[in-house]
Amino acid sequence: MTAARVAPEPDGSPEPAELVVERGRLVAYRLFDLGDELYVEPALERLRSRGGVEVLRGGARGLRGEQPVDVRPVAPHEDPRLAGLAVSARLFAQGMALVRFEEELSPGTGLRELALRAKERSDARALTEAARGWIDELLPALGDALVPGAGPPWRGHETYTVVFVEAFAGRPSAGEVLGRGQALAKLLSGEVGERPLSPGEVAEVLAHAHSYFADDLVVVGWEGSLVVEPGGQREVLDVLEFACAVLTGLRAYDAQLEAELDGLFRLVQRRPGASSLLWNPFSRLSHQVHRRWLELTEFTERWENAIKVVDDDYFARVYRVALRRLGVPAWRAAVERKQARIAQVHAFLKEGIDTARAVALETTIVLLILLEILLFLGR
Repeated sequence: MTAARVAPEPDGSPEPAELVVERGRLVAYRLFDLGDELYVEPALERLRSRGGVEVLRGGARGLRGEQPVDVRPVAPHEDPRLAGLAVSARLFAQGMALVRFEEELSPGTGLRELALRAKERSDARALTEAARGWIDELLPALGDALVPGAGPPWRGHETYTVVFVEAFAGRPSAGEVLGRGQALAKLLSGEVGERPLSPGEVAEVLAHAHSYFADDLVVVGWEGSLVVEPGGQREVLDVLEFACAVLTGLRAYDAQLEAELDGLFRLVQRRPGASSLLWNPFSRLSHQVHRRWLELTEFTERWENAIKVVDDDYFARVYRVALRRLGVPAWRAAVERKQARIAQVHAFLKEGIDTARAVALETTIVLLILLEILLFLGR
């Protein structure tokens, strides 16, 4: 398949009437970093033996290769905050977890109401707490199927929202949907006020719209996306979820490297003791530096090669656009800079120890020579 970028024709006329959803759902995501790697097959066995959940593999139809683990509770959650929401989770082999909260949209829901609802779901602390609590309940069941990271686990999270529409009233084409540029831009930017967005901001949002058929559409935004799929297929959601997981993993690495840098700066301020002449006090640090470098290299290679597991060219293009919109290249650059800084500080510390050892060795040699001379003169 070949994706085509679609855009409304700027004819200067006012925006047409508001789009109204006839059939669709709102999907709110919470993503967490669990560890370095998840062994999928052992994870499947352990979760199935736990009970209380339905466990599947191979549910990501938009991906080839490594299929994640899908988990759904057998019984509805009793939490009143989750009333009307379908809850499920997806665990990726790269060590990330994603929790979905899906709600059916009432027929007649307009884009303005959708923007308010999406903003509410995105900011809802209750969803974040419920997602974190459920993931924490599943973690003990994973056991050694989950490889923990080198440092303390990242307790942050990532949020994302997708408006998944199977049908708008009147069955508009992709170009006609994009004709509501102001409403779409507000929906995907999380803006719910009355003030209109600038033409430049609207154009920036709509520049990331892609379509394959005349009636389907994907508009990838920073905080959320609009997916119009008349057939109801979820392949595009699979691709967006994987891109969000990549961002979550990079954010976790960035937080861990930031903590390591703080520890290194405190370490630099301390003068090494005399024991450093006998053994390297930074050997553990050296091991961590090399391990972190290998982990990050493996992680970046996985998501860079993930294009090979995306089902076809159209989904691969959506995946690349999603990575750019989510700022993955910028996060990767930040992580690589911090990693390089840690390596430089480690080299500086090691150089200081090596210099001190060389000076001590040379001083010892000189003293031994002087001792030999004094002993000779004494005889």
